[in-house]
Amino acid sequence: MTDRWDQLFDDMAAQVDASDAHERMGQQADLVEEAFAERSLAERLSGAQGKAVTLWVEKRGIGGVVDRCGKSWVVLSQESRTVLVMLAHVELVRMMSRVHSEPGMMSPMSVLRAWARERIPVRVEFAGGFTEGSIDAVGSDYVQLRSGGEFDVVPLSGVRAVWALPE
Repeated sequence: MTDRWDQLFDDMAAQVDASDAHERMGQQADLVEEAFAERSLAERLSGAQGKAVTLWVEKRGIGGVVDRCGKSWVVLSQESRTVLVMLAHVELVRMMSRVHSEPGMMSPMSVLRAWARERIPVRVEFAGGFTEGSIDAVGSDYVQLRSGGEFDVVPLSGVRAVWALPE
């Protein structure tokens, strides 16, 4: 008779243990969901620094290794080129990393100003097309390219991507 009682108590203890484990798993899932819910796309991409990603912008994939990331932009490095992509225009990100980290505090203008100082020719893509030239000036909300004797002024809000072109 005591064996039956022992089996009953063992069974009840196993049920309690299983219930506790199930509850802990649910709490863990809630914590994971909360952790993701509080994170931005910039934090996700910043956590992928040094890793390959593909960003879809204007229905086109732009692949590369995450070099730098700010709150509204990311710089990807490819074999022979570098591209600055504005996150507001990213439609999809494909990546392997699940890590998050704080993005840098620099603005995309800092990257563009550095390219201007280095006289790197660029291609600025926007919704209606693109323009190529050297960066002549970077304002608070626009970039100005010199192309021949003319200036192309592109509002930053319209910029999808800026490619540093090989010389």
